[in-house]
Amino acid sequence: MDLMNIFAILASISGVLMAAAGFPQAIKIFKTKSAKDISISSRLILFFGGLIWFIYGLLLSNFPIIISNIGGTIAEILVIWGYVLYKK
Repeated sequence: MDLMNIFAILASISGVLMAAAGFPQAIKIFKTKSAKDISISSRLILFFGGLIWFIYGLLLSNFPIIISNIGGTIAEILVIWGYVLYKK
């Protein structure tokens, strides 16, 4: 296995882990029913960035880009939804 393949695997794993990073925040919001300390602007930036990368992955038919960014986009949708429900 050459260095390029190793980094491709590491990048794919990293992408999935980064996409999963929003889920703990979403879980916390829905468990505590509070989103008072959430920065909605940063979450909107992450959402639109992930959405653009997801579409880019579709255009390239690049499975790792698609999977990692659909996960991150879904996580950010959940955080934003939780914010709208519990922003008090």
